[in-house]
Amino acid sequence: MLAVGLYIGTMLTLKGGNLYEALINGLFIILSLPVAYYSSEHRRRHIQIVQDNERLTYIVKKAERERIAQELHDNLGQSFSVLALKAELAKKLAVKDPALASQQLDDIAKTARADLDLVREIVAGLRKDLLVQTLAQESINLKLAKIGLKTDGEKTALNWPEDIQELLAQVIKEISTNCIRHSGARDLTLIFSHDETNYYLKASDDGQGFKTDLSKETYGLSGIQKRVASFGGEVSFRNQGGAVIELSLPKKG
Repeated sequence: MLAVGLYIGTMLTLKGGNLYEALINGLFIILSLPVAYYSSEHRRRHIQIVQDNERLTYIVKKAERERIAQELHDNLGQSFSVLALKAELAKKLAVKDPALASQQLDDIAKTARADLDLVREIVAGLRKDLLVQTLAQESINLKLAKIGLKTDGEKTALNWPEDIQELLAQVIKEISTNCIRHSGARDLTLIFSHDETNYYLKASDDGQGFKTDLSKETYGLSGIQKRVASFGGEVSFRNQGGAVIELSLPKKG
């Protein structure tokens, strides 16, 4: 590559300049080649990560659709069949036995209300951000910002109650966003743990830490405080070789 660069630079310059200028041009070409290669490689990797993100999103959505379809089939399919039979029976009994027909109609109304509650539960579940989905998404977002994500205790946390997972998912999104925008870090570490009374999350990065002259709103810390407080938990922020956020959430029941 050195010889090629010098040769090209020399040939281009000797036509209208001196040898010194030719050597300078040759060196410029040599130095430009790695930069161009790095830029091209960086774009290629960025595109690959975006594509991987799109594939992962598709897989998650497909799995979720299949889960919903199975849940609807298992829980509502049979119930709707029973409703149809009871409606046919009530129609036949309307004249012969009005009292029994009325009883069938009451059963239909009761079953319909139960089915409606089930549908609401399924819809509420769809609106929740569970931990595994958030970790997968934020890992990609951090990777795009050249920040690595490390976790400890993740498998245990994936078995925690859904309300805990949902709150932690929201907190982790804010932590990840803050890390990307303000930290200048190379790594973000999330440690999940628990004891008899509490669930814990410790988030730390190796960046520049919190700047004391910036407000909590700048780092999204007030949002984290409000979420944790609404659950009866506690959260602390400090600088220790980077930013450190620790929170605890009480176990219920």
